[in-house]
Amino acid sequence: MKAGIDFGTTLTKAVWKKDDKYVFASTKEKSLQKIIDEMKKDGVDKVQVEGVKYTQKYANELWDNLFMVRRSNSDPIISEINCQAVGARELLLFEGKSIDEFLLVGMGTGTSYSFVINNVTSHYPIGNSIGGGFMRGLAHLFGVHRYSELVSRAERGNLLDLRVKDVLAEKKDVFEGELVIANFGRANAGDCLSDFLDKASGRERNKLNDVCATIVHCVAVATIRDVMLSSLTVDENQAVPEDVIYVGSTIAYNPVLQKMLNGYSYAIGKTPHFPANGAFALAMGAYLKADDCVQKAEHD
Repeated sequence: MKAGIDFGTTLTKAVWKKDDKYVFASTKEKSLQKIIDEMKKDGVDKVQVEGVKYTQKYANELWDNLFMVRRSNSDPIISEINCQAVGARELLLFEGKSIDEFLLVGMGTGTSYSFVINNVTSHYPIGNSIGGGFMRGLAHLFGVHRYSELVSRAERGNLLDLRVKDVLAEKKDVFEGELVIANFGRANAGDCLSDFLDKASGRERNKLNDVCATIVHCVAVATIRDVMLSSLTVDENQAVPEDVIYVGSTIAYNPVLQKMLNGYSYAIGKTPHFPANGAFALAMGAYLKADDCVQKAEHD
């Protein structure tokens, strides 16, 4: 029995089948060793691994647990992108959506962009560092050490961004008015880091909620800007895909970010998709790729 494993910068995810049903496991909820134990118990003996954090240390752990481990010999970034695209498409099929051409936005610690057109996956060469690692890092500076707390606070906060409608009242009721002039541009001059770290009063807690909401919004704005710019790189003879598939742990576990990306995507003429278990797109792609790798290994 096979499994696909995604060794990400922050989390490790795995996909396999038990009793003809998919199992999705992540180090967000349990240790890697526990995931390995569960795979062994369910009869997994072959794994396809992907992800930038796969090292010999992990290889030794997996070999020691009697798995046949295979990894693509191609460029790890290209292999990861191809697998993630295949996995994303498969996850959408579970929801009855068959999409052949799309822009894939993969957001983990950083953010990548790839087009799938005519069954060919092409990677937009420039990703964005304003992603999950950016949110977690800034949140840590303000004393918010759990991603779930960042999301919870963001749900209750108000944006501190300076938007077009803040300086042009006539733009209040149109999309242009929502565009950001400056992230955190409405933060008060008297605010300082120590104020936010002091949680003694309700007022300061509310300010921290506003900071968290603005951090998430900063990522949403940067991502949508990239979606718009990346479309300019499509060959002039190709139609630009209207569908955008958003995957990755950072998006999957952040409904605030999903809501922002959903609204902005429609506003720029795109159709957004957030597949269930989107955090496991790469692991799913690796799972589907495992058969090819195992077959090749049998002839080595």
